[in-house]
Amino acid sequence: EGCGTGRTVRAPGDSTETHGTGNTREIVLCLEGTLTVIGAGPEPVTLGPGEISFIPPDTKHALRNPSDRPAAYVFVYSRRIEPEKPHEH
Repeated sequence: EGCGTGRTVRAPGDSTETHGTGNTREIVLCLEGTLTVIGAGPEPVTLGPGEISFIPPDTKHALRNPSDRPAAYVFVYSRRIEPEKPHEH
């Protein structure tokens, strides 16, 4: 509950729409090719195979394949840890 993973392949020049992480944090691990992460920091970050990017909660971001070869990556997300609320009986 509150976490998940997936594997995606982006065609050359393809990108995701800009989307938010909501209440989750996300890690993107590039497996093959080149992947640019836009919005996770002040400047876009370009990843190569074996490199990762962390995307904090409440962050609008997009992923783009800037190359002429397919880019494969894995994403892992988990819900932000919320402070515990006092339990009343």
